[in-house]
Amino acid sequence: THYRATLARNPANWLAHGNLGAILRRDDPQQALAHLTEAVRLKPDLVEGHYNLATVLQQVGRLDEAAAQYREVIRLAPTHARAYCNLGNTMQQLGLLAEAERAYGESIRLSPRLALAHSGMCRLLLASGRLGEARASCETAVALDPGLPPAHRDLADVLLEEGRIDEAIREYTLALRLNPDEADAHAHIAAAFQQAGRFDEAIGHFREAA
Repeated sequence: THYRATLARNPANWLAHGNLGAILRRDDPQQALAHLTEAVRLKPDLVEGHYNLATVLQQVGRLDEAAAQYREVIRLAPTHARAYCNLGNTMQQLGLLAEAERAYGESIRLSPRLALAHSGMCRLLLASGRLGEARASCETAVALDPGLPPAHRDLADVLLEEGRIDEAIREYTLALRLNPDEADAHAHIAAAFQQAGRFDEAIGHFREAA
């Protein structure tokens, strides 16, 4: 309300546009895009404005534009580890695995304790069939941030691919304990239960995922 009142009186207030856009990212991404686009138009060197704009573009599936905004963040702030991490996620979504691996590697170099970057690297290595390296990256992510649900899910994916079904189920269970509403984790643990012949449990999780 405060930021909207500010903008009604001063539509060129880049700070209000940027902060309002950041607030609206989750619940109203289209409005967030409008405000964040205006914020970086008014102040082109606004690093967090470009970063927030990139995250919303990624959220709504405009991946090429998101990648361009992450690259602008990196141009303005070359040590922005999270921008490199999210650029890796975007490149992976686009199927550009070599570029994704470079971005994750740079993120880890800049911030070795950034669990999200290790988790992203794990997914990439799993997609590339490099299971041993993938498991090492996932185990690092879990060790750095045991409360990060995607890290447990990613590690479980690797364990499932290795045929270590009981261990995979344990990690999926941890991921769901941390975030019970993650559809992917329900779908993946359902597949693990299916492989284990535990069909009633599999059906329950498939239903929850749906």
